[in-house]
Amino acid sequence: MDLESARSPFSSSSTIPYLRDPDFFDAGNWIQKVYTKCSSPSRSAVLFGDSGIGKTSLAIEYTHRVRETFPERQIIWLQAGNPARFEESCSRTINLLGITDDSNPVGNKFLQLCSWLQAEGRGEWVLVLDGADDIQLFDNTSLIGHYPTINNLRNCANGSLIVTTTSKEVALAFVRPEDVIHVAQLAEADHFMMLEMLQRKMTRELDESEINTAIGTIDSLPLSIVQAAAYLNYLGAAYSLEQFSEDSCTYDLNMLELDLDLDKQDMSEDYKHRDFSRFVPWQLSFDYMFQTRPSAADLLCLASFFDKQGIPEYLLRTQYWTVVKEHENPFATDEDSDTSSFTIIDGFEDDVQMLKDLCLITSDLTGKTLEMHSLVKFATQGWLKRNGHFHRWHRVFLAQISAEFPSPQSDNWEKCQSLFPHVYAALQRCPPAIQEEDSVSNLNASTEEWIQLGQNATLFISQTGGVSSAQKIVQLSKDIERAAITPVDMSYPLLKMKDSMGDICASIGCWQEAELLSSEGLHQSEDLFGQEHPETLRREANLIKLYTQQGRYQDAETGYRKLSSIMERVYGLDDPETLLHLSNLSMTLAMQEQWREAETYLRKAVDGSILVLGEASPVTLERMEGLVNIYRARGKAREMEAESLQCQVVDISRATFGAEHPCTVDSMNSLIDMHIRSKRWPEAEALQLHVLEAQKKILGEAHPSTLASMENLVFLCLEQEQLQDAEFVQQSIIHISVEKLGADHYSTRRAMSSLMSIRTKIASSRVPESWDDPSDSCDGPVDWNLV
Repeated sequence: MDLESARSPFSSSSTIPYLRDPDFFDAGNWIQKVYTKCSSPSRSAVLFGDSGIGKTSLAIEYTHRVRETFPERQIIWLQAGNPARFEESCSRTINLLGITDDSNPVGNKFLQLCSWLQAEGRGEWVLVLDGADDIQLFDNTSLIGHYPTINNLRNCANGSLIVTTTSKEVALAFVRPEDVIHVAQLAEADHFMMLEMLQRKMTRELDESEINTAIGTIDSLPLSIVQAAAYLNYLGAAYSLEQFSEDSCTYDLNMLELDLDLDKQDMSEDYKHRDFSRFVPWQLSFDYMFQTRPSAADLLCLASFFDKQGIPEYLLRTQYWTVVKEHENPFATDEDSDTSSFTIIDGFEDDVQMLKDLCLITSDLTGKTLEMHSLVKFATQGWLKRNGHFHRWHRVFLAQISAEFPSPQSDNWEKCQSLFPHVYAALQRCPPAIQEEDSVSNLNASTEEWIQLGQNATLFISQTGGVSSAQKIVQLSKDIERAAITPVDMSYPLLKMKDSMGDICASIGCWQEAELLSSEGLHQSEDLFGQEHPETLRREANLIKLYTQQGRYQDAETGYRKLSSIMERVYGLDDPETLLHLSNLSMTLAMQEQWREAETYLRKAVDGSILVLGEASPVTLERMEGLVNIYRARGKAREMEAESLQCQVVDISRATFGAEHPCTVDSMNSLIDMHIRSKRWPEAEALQLHVLEAQKKILGEAHPSTLASMENLVFLCLEQEQLQDAEFVQQSIIHISVEKLGADHYSTRRAMSSLMSIRTKIASSRVPESWDDPSDSCDGPVDWNLV
């Protein structure tokens, strides 16, 4: 297919992302084979072959023919190159088709789409999974994969499934061996015919001898033929085929051999062992750009770091830089990049057009996104590596995508979704190596950007909804580690990213996934730093915290005993972290009602806090209040101790922070509660009045906390038979409630009901003679406007 075919707008019955290629050439009668497979009982066909062989072109032609013959048939096209692109493609398709499904609580878009396709009365459909090269995308442990779902699709009588892949493993996972269509290399005669068909795009006619010359030079891969024709056309009649043949022969194919670690899943095993003559047209085009318009070569280099599909043009335009050294080649090496400066250059549109003319990129009909074939991406990055420019362009890409991918919010969700496949691509490759002078935990700018990008990506995944979001985070962590064969100095950045992923899983209540990531991080930290290093101990504390959040107090107790023992031995009792773990151990024991031991450890933590932090420290006061709670839990025998300690807390807090400080008010409220339980009403009332005055001044009289204190004061007045005072305070509550909430509000009505009860008590407490005086009666409705 001509790489300049643009994406077509979607209709209600089709999401085919490409226009039909008018120059399509079915060299092996492959279309008929697809028809045959899709008409068989399996209703499935897998197009298997090398990258660039034309599998996607066959799928495009087949689906357009189906749509032309059966316009009512639904065509669903999903791009399945990697988990992020597949998820984005599913989401986009669901939105385009207006699919809603409230029965999909796990947030799996693929399952939602499949359920929609299999619904009764849906009609006939064709589902295309394009570029499904990674088996782990579809196994039962991945964020997308569900073999049972695939089997259900294949068994659906009203649908057919088409898969394009370079992986035999994927091919055989979807269909039986006999349903795999192996798209083979073009034979020489077909090669001749295809080149002859493509010459109509050229500005001059090619005779038979020229075509024979080209056939001996150009690899028979369709992509190579298209790029060769585009190159010849771009240079025009002044550039002969003989010259093309001579230039092609000047390349040492060993120099064209690329780093097979780059995009390795885009290539089948058979392909990796072939010669690299298919890259000659790309090399000719790139060298020509390098010499005549280096800014276009710059643009291709930057674009090669993005995911190959849906590259936002505004990102390339925003970060459209070339490295300019005074009086030197713009392609400075990575070693020279520190002395280079970035300068904006003009001509972006002309550079994009040159890349299109040479069939190195394509764009959609809106011109907002670009696309690059995996082999072009592969070849470009191989050239960058061989020529020492890779790390510099990697840094530029990482800075740009990190700056553009925000922390996800409701108002930028669409932007995050469109950029996420490129973020995923960025996370699959570790940032440029840390400089030798940096320590293992002192990260350079690119590494910090990479970690921040991972954190934002994790937040985005966590907000996709449902149980599967945490599973996706775990899978992303595995994908990063699997794709990045990292040096030792990248272990710490990976560890920091895993910490963030675990924290986010915990924040959305996915404890199992959070525990898995935290446990893995702890083991990696032990290997990297040792068991007693602060980094390791911090991660162990985070893991124990997860146990507590899940109510696994025995596991938490075991962990805190071990951790506090190590901390006390290594850092001593005068270390704040040691005291923190002793306090946490006490709280864990208290949750299991092991009061005696809980008191012992917390007393130890309180004594240490007084020495290290001072008795006026909020941390010390908090631990003292925890000790008060333990005293109270141990029964009446310890109530006096508890009250005495709480009074001490109040006095310290008042002296340190003032009577109106929130810490002081909270401490007073706790002491009021203790007085109430002991039925020491006057002491409770006096303290409650102090609290109420502080709250009115700081929070205002209409604040819920202030109103709660007023209600508490009413209660204390009633307990002491101070009925008139209780009535007065209750009237104040009603006035405030009516003014702020309205007379019909539930809280206002409740306050009115309480006032009626108070007045009933007042009436019943009067002397009997007063009952004869009608003017003193409280019977009948109350005029609340007079209250």
